Parts: sequence; structure tokens; C-alpha cells
Amino acid sequence: KRNPDGKIRGFKAVGHDVTERKRAEERIQYLATHDALTGLPNRLMFNQLLNHVLETARRYQRQFAVLFIDLDRFKTINDSMGHEAGDQLLQEIAARLTQTLRSVDVVARLGGDEFVVLIEELCDIQQAKSVAGRLLSAVMKPAYIAHEECRITASIGISIFPRDADCEQSMMKNADIAMYFAKEEGKNNFQFYSRDIQSSSLEHLAIETNLRHAIERDEFTLHYQPKVDFKTNRITGVEALIRWQNPSLGSVTPTQFIPVAEETGFIIPIGKWVIRSACAQNVVWQQEGLPPVCMAVNLSLRQLNDNHLIDDIQAALHDTGMAPHLLELE
Repeated sequence: KRNPDGKIRGFKAVGHDVTERKRAEERIQYLATHDALTGLPNRLMFNQLLNHVLETARRYQRQFAVLFIDLDRFKTINDSMGHEAGDQLLQEIAARLTQTLRSVDVVARLGGDEFVVLIEELCDIQQAKSVAGRLLSAVMKPAYIAHEECRITASIGISIFPRDADCEQSMMKNADIAMYFAKEEGKNNFQFYSRDIQSSSLEHLAIETNLRHAIERDEFTLHYQPKVDFKTNRITGVEALIRWQNPSLGSVTPTQFIPVAEETGFIIPIGKWVIRSACAQNVVWQQEGLPPVCMAVNLSLRQLNDNHLIDDIQAALHDTGMAPHLLELE
């Protein structure tokens, strides 16, 4: 308010309590940058931290390491014990990883059973090895979920700045590639990124990608190796051997694609195709006047454990008309 002469003689103010609004804004910011289940930084926040460390390392010519961590067999535990038990296990693992690291290091959850660790100001490669070893030991300690003892292991891939990459995206990609190599090496171990690993991983990815469509594109063939009785020199049977010719990859040997098929589960439909095709060929030979001969088909351990194997065999025999006693499974 002002006097008639224009001088201020008082004022009126209206106040609002913004405490709740501020708390809500802080909560929204927290949820945007942290994983809701474990409370760890999420992918967004980790990328921001990684970029900051990257700029500092460039400026002061320092090393740092990114460790990509994937839990082994987590899906099996999650499916058998339930998602609630799986969530409890993830929370337990997150706490162990945090407790194992220095306060200056960062651990984040990228999603699912994937975690990533940022080791700042790395002194040497031995330090990265030491940290990875401690993380593996921490993960593999028994956990008690829903009153049951549960054990799990992890595979870790490591990339070093500036030796392996010079940007955020490459650091993450190379650590991821190294992690998959750790899986291939038997799991429960850590591996450092190298160009040789990248070449192997790219080949693995190309095989997996093309393997998905190999059956529908009619890229598989069967070669038949005779089984000979050396006493009589007569053919007593044949063994069906699968071969793969891909337009982009060329001839892919079984030693190259069978392990990938086993790992991805593609071995099940491939095995079903082999049994049906071998039975059909056996019947064709008989229709052409050749005597009946036993057909041997190789099965993987994963196929033997498949609940639908017997049904697939019976369906193949029924549809092709081949006599059951002529099929040998090895």
C-alpha cells in the first residue's frame, strides 16, 4: 500500500507451502534415474555418469574400466521359483555388488539380470581383474530366497579406456561382447575385450541370425553316410548328416552352427526337421526298389530332454509311412 504522496507504507503477501510439490519433483527425478526394484542407477543415469568420467579421463589421460555383468541361469531360477523370488534375488545381488565396490565406483542395473560397473581411475589391468574376481565371488555365495537356498553365478565382460574404445557406445558394446565370450567359455568367469573376441562374436551373431530362417528357406540338406559290415562288405545302414548352405555365409559346418543351435534352442526344430526328412528319404529309396535300410539320426542332449521328442518321432513315422524299426537314434 502507498500513501497519497506515493510512499510505500506497507505490503501484502500470499504464501504457499510447496514442500509436497518439491518432494514430488524429487521423486519423479529419482524414478527417472534409478531402477525401481534395486534402487541402483538405471541405464540413463549410468550413461550420464559414463560420459562425465569419459571427459575427465580424456582431459587427464586416465584409464577406467566398464564391467558388463550378466547372471547365469537366472531365467531358470525365475521360472522355477517365481517372479517374486527372482526379484528378491536381484535385490540381493544388487546389494552384494554395491558392498563389494569402492564408494567412488558405480554399479547400475540395465534391466533384467544385467548389471554394469564403472571403475574410475584404474591403476592397471590387475586392478580390473581383482575387482572382477571379487564380484564373481560375491555373486556365487548362496542366497536364501523363500526359505530355499539358491546359488547363481555371473559372466563378466571388461573393456578398458582408452585401450579398447574411446567413446561411451563403444565401451558398452565391447564390454557386452566380452561378456558373451565369458558365457561361451563356460560362464562364471570374466573376459577382457579383444579384436579376436569381436570377430568371433560377430560370426556367432551372423550364424544365429541366419539360423532363425534356415528351415523355412530350405537351406538345410542331409548327406547320408553308409554303415558297412566289414565282414560281408554289405551296407547295413546309413547315418543322416546335416549340412547348411547359406546365401550370405556360404557353407557353414556343423561344428560352427550346432553349438549356436544348442545355445539358442534352435536345435529342437532343426532336429525335428532332420528326423522327418531322413524318414521321408528312407521311404523314397524303398519306393525306388532299394531294400529297407536302417536310418541313424544323431540327437543332442537338449533334444533328448525335450518333452515333445516322442510325439515328433511318431508324427514323422506316421506321415512318411516309414517302419519304426528302421529308425535308429544316436
